Amino acid sequence: RWYVGGGAAAVLGGALILAASFGFFYGVIALMNAGIVQEAVVDNDKAGRYDMWLDNTDFTPMYECHSFYNLSNAVQVMNAGALPVVTEHGPYCYRLVKSKLDVEWSDDEDKVTYNEWQRFWWEPSLSNGSQSDRIVNINPAYMGVLGGAGGEVAMSLGFAGPSTEGVLMFLETQFPRDVLAMHTHAPLAAAAAAIVSSIQEAMNGTEAEAEAAFAGAWANSTACPPVGLPGTCAEWRPLLVSANQSEASGVGAAAARRLWDAAAPLSLVSSAQESSEFWSAAAWLCVEGAANHVFDPLAPTTKYIYPGAVPSQTCADVHQQLNATFGLSPDQSDAVLQWWLEDFQREEVAVPFMDQFGVEQLSDLGWIQWGQGTVANTTAAGEASVSSLYPQLFPSPPEYALFESEERDKQRTLSVAEAKVLLNGTAGLFSMVAVGDFGDATLETIEHCNGSVFRPRCNMKLLNETWGVDQIKSAVDVLLYLEYMSVHYSTRNLPRVFADGGGLITNRTVYEWTYEAIDPLLLFAQPDDPNACLICNMTSAAEVRAMQKPSEFYTGKKDLSKIGVTILFEDEAYLPYYNYPPPGYPVGGVNQEGQFEPFVMDDNPNYEVSAWDPDFLRVLTLLPVGDETIKGIKMRR
Repeated sequence: RWYVGGGAAAVLGGALILAASFGFFYGVIALMNAGIVQEAVVDNDKAGRYDMWLDNTDFTPMYECHSFYNLSNAVQVMNAGALPVVTEHGPYCYRLVKSKLDVEWSDDEDKVTYNEWQRFWWEPSLSNGSQSDRIVNINPAYMGVLGGAGGEVAMSLGFAGPSTEGVLMFLETQFPRDVLAMHTHAPLAAAAAAIVSSIQEAMNGTEAEAEAAFAGAWANSTACPPVGLPGTCAEWRPLLVSANQSEASGVGAAAARRLWDAAAPLSLVSSAQESSEFWSAAAWLCVEGAANHVFDPLAPTTKYIYPGAVPSQTCADVHQQLNATFGLSPDQSDAVLQWWLEDFQREEVAVPFMDQFGVEQLSDLGWIQWGQGTVANTTAAGEASVSSLYPQLFPSPPEYALFESEERDKQRTLSVAEAKVLLNGTAGLFSMVAVGDFGDATLETIEHCNGSVFRPRCNMKLLNETWGVDQIKSAVDVLLYLEYMSVHYSTRNLPRVFADGGGLITNRTVYEWTYEAIDPLLLFAQPDDPNACLICNMTSAAEVRAMQKPSEFYTGKKDLSKIGVTILFEDEAYLPYYNYPPPGYPVGGVNQEGQFEPFVMDDNPNYEVSAWDPDFLRVLTLLPVGDETIKGIKMRR
């Protein structure tokens, strides 16, 4: 019994020792976890590493270094298909500075939401080279646009959208101003002739004497009607430079007479188109536009759509020309221009002209011209298309209505509302991407409807709700118009874009490659964000908030393995948490360096290509969406 008892006691003692050992072990683990949590987990603004976590500017620096391959025989590669010859340049090093903005903690401190401001500071001491070094290489923006479009032909068709936008920008701005100017000289001359006739009758003098009296009163009379001259204030008010401005303009008698001489170059009543265009541009520059403002209403794409067509004039240039032609001082010029635009044209010409077309905005005259082709032919020239008024800008009629009538012998027009939905709606055809979507939707509808809207799978809903098109033939007409614009405008404009660095191979400084590269092709394909930079510096907290939304992350307070794991990315994409380690290489279709192997899918088109993605913490399977050939190289997307 003693031995048994002793054995039981021994076993019990061993158990107690084992329990104490496990207790001590777990106690150590708990202390270690607490230490790790204290050092690694930032779950409130009192945490030990909070300041470093919030902003690393004053703490251990982080650096990124980049090297570039410079393509030294780009011309031979492009023109003769030579093998590329490259030289490595760099490294170019930057200090990475991160700050967290608008930090908010969950109630249990297991989650945190913030916006991250990341910027890169140039570190010349660690770099081998200068930021002004020029690097020639493949343009990722071109490859992206080309891949998105599905080939060069499709890209050219897509560019018809921005080309059409350029046309409408002109039709909305300069065209209506010029048309009104062309309609201004006749009523101006008629109103002046009526006053001159009444003055001559009252004075019982010569026509020249009456014209001199009128010109003097027009320039400097501050009373309405002018003292000692016949006529009512209603008749005189549109014809008085000084009365509405409450002070005499100071324009001399000789200058006033020349301004009203129909035979004089650039006179107010000259019927020459040159004169109308001058007064239209001059009024915009010196009255509507700010002084010394470049006359460039189509920026930033003007030089690609209308290179050199619109002169880069300023108000100072206008003053100089009016001084040389009529002897006017800058103040006198401004007084005459303000009267011409605000007191006569807007009241006596613009209002009745817009009423004639049933529009309330001057810019809508441009939409009528595009969709109906009925504004330009009201001018003295009597031509239907703006291509006749501005042959240096428009090599062929860019209006949809005139394309229908002249190219297809159809009388098909669009109202202002219909045109705006089609071109400038939520998925308007001004966008290169939208042109592709519209083409896909049209072809799919044709396939399903096969000439009849009564077929079971025929559905016009997408075309109608997105672009306002309610008939298949109307959608086909729009596609044919876009093809027409591609032939006549895209093929003219795209080479300019490529020549300025938007093509397959481009030449940029290291600074541009790294920080800021406004790509000419992206100006059209992605106008909201045309920057093709590689690390894209954000220069202010305001820019960060404008460019991206906050994201939500785990702090790791409840589970250390979740530290920094994304929950919501920019407040949109929910990423469920996967807690497993990255698999060993190779994953499907990837070699030991993590690169996709050439020709891996040739023998088996259904071969699964996948790769471990450290951002998503999982294996991602890549699904092929089509084959294409770029510069003779077969590739799979």
